Amino acid sequence: MAQEDEIISAREAKLIEKFEKGRSFEEKMGRINYWSAYVLVVVSLGCSVAVALGGLLLAWDKAVLGGLAAVPPVVGFIAAGINFQGRAHWHYQKMNRYDELLSRLNFQLPVNPKAENIAAIAAAYDAMVKETQKTFEQLAFKFDGFIPKKKPD
Repeated sequence: MAQEDEIISAREAKLIEKFEKGRSFEEKMGRINYWSAYVLVVVSLGCSVAVALGGLLLAWDKAVLGGLAAVPPVVGFIAAGINFQGRAHWHYQKMNRYDELLSRLNFQLPVNPKAENIAAIAAAYDAMVKETQKTFEQLAFKFDGFIPKKKPD
């Protein structure tokens, strides 16, 4: 019985470590994607303002104005294709799912958990991975949003 308890405790510790690492990673990726979206908006707006001020007040050269004017649509294409904001949301949702699993492991297990208790949490993790993988595939870069749709006959 003592050996079984050690095995169960080791499995629980492995899951806790895995979930904590996963949570940390998702939080980091959520922040990176959020700030990437934010920076793209600031760059786009900054270029638009610079073009307006440079053309109206500072009499910048047309090549400079043309180069700066080209930045916002390129940034928009990148932002629409990569969908940083959607990805940030996805990572934060996954981080919250890790929090739920950690809560189950740390606070909702009986004092002396059985193998079935740990297996149920591991199964919930497997289900979470499958579900979040499906939702991530919806965020993949697709060119079909930029191609006109054919009308059905």
